[in-house]
Amino acid sequence: MIETIRNNALFGSLTEIQLQALMEQAHCLTLSQDETLFLQGDPAEHFYWLASGMLKLYRMAPNGDEKVIEIIQPHQTFAEAIMFLDQKQARFPVSAQMINKGEVWRFNNRQFLDLLSQSVDSCFRMMANMSQRLHQHVKEIDRLTLQTASERVINYLLQELSKQADQQLELKLNISKQMLAAQLSIKPETLSRTLGRLTRMGWIASHGSSIKIINVEALRQQVEI
Repeated sequence: MIETIRNNALFGSLTEIQLQALMEQAHCLTLSQDETLFLQGDPAEHFYWLASGMLKLYRMAPNGDEKVIEIIQPHQTFAEAIMFLDQKQARFPVSAQMINKGEVWRFNNRQFLDLLSQSVDSCFRMMANMSQRLHQHVKEIDRLTLQTASERVINYLLQELSKQADQQLELKLNISKQMLAAQLSIKPETLSRTLGRLTRMGWIASHGSSIKIINVEALRQQVEI
């Protein structure tokens, strides 16, 4: 477990002794499908690392709509940035709920900060990790504010395609289309219409949760204009 968790940039900033001390006080939680880990507004005393399963971070709009902020995949950390706020007042800005059954490791914010205070090098590595995450979220904001619904869908398909290690052109959606629509900040019917249009143009073939990319270049041209 230590070797696996060390591959994460957040824990990679710690020395062997520091990581061992952190793991000794960590707790592994087994959560079922749809089980809530924490709610928006709850006291933020811990951060987490997803060992298995899948989890969503979301916020509820005043009108009751759910906005999916991020889908957490195995071996990702989340809620770590909050540890740098005043721990007496820190609250989770989002809710976390399991999509699939899995295991989540919970770490104490105060203990992690104490470990960081012992090493300047660890602090700089932590800052580099946070900077990387910040740039990712800035790109997400740009995507949601500057791109059309169609461009968001196409970009998502291309990004998922780039993650394929075996260069296959068929994608298997690991979340429901309704949840994907929420993540892209579009309505489910808009997602369906967009996929239908791309299918009619011969650029993709969509069958349930499987999407085959037929014309990668045509999709790229749509978002590079």
